[in-house]
Amino acid sequence: MKVIGIFFLFILTSCYQKNVNTKSSVLDKNTLVFLLKEIHLYDSEYKINKQNGISNAQLIFKNKCDSLFTTHNVNAKKFNSSIKFYSNMPENLEDIYSEILDQLTKEKTILNQQ
Repeated sequence: MKVIGIFFLFILTSCYQKNVNTKSSVLDKNTLVFLLKEIHLYDSEYKINKQNGISNAQLIFKNKCDSLFTTHNVNAKKFNSSIKFYSNMPENLEDIYSEILDQLTKEKTILNQQ
């Protein structure tokens, strides 16, 4: 009985450590929403620049993303692990993109009113 108790204690401790490590290496939802929204806007700008023959369109895109990450104290590893983390929970990822769409719709409405 004592061995079984120690085994379950070990399992519970192991699970807890994994959750702590995962959360510390993952961005919170609001930050991820903001970053993804900005990156998608930068990507749209990149595509327009490329279509218009701007030769350094890719460099402009990269510099904007680098600046965004620096400003928000995020590195590519943490961003990518966050994407992977939320991708494993489709309902959360759907919520994130729904929020992005809502924000973009509001911004478009404001721009159309000007």
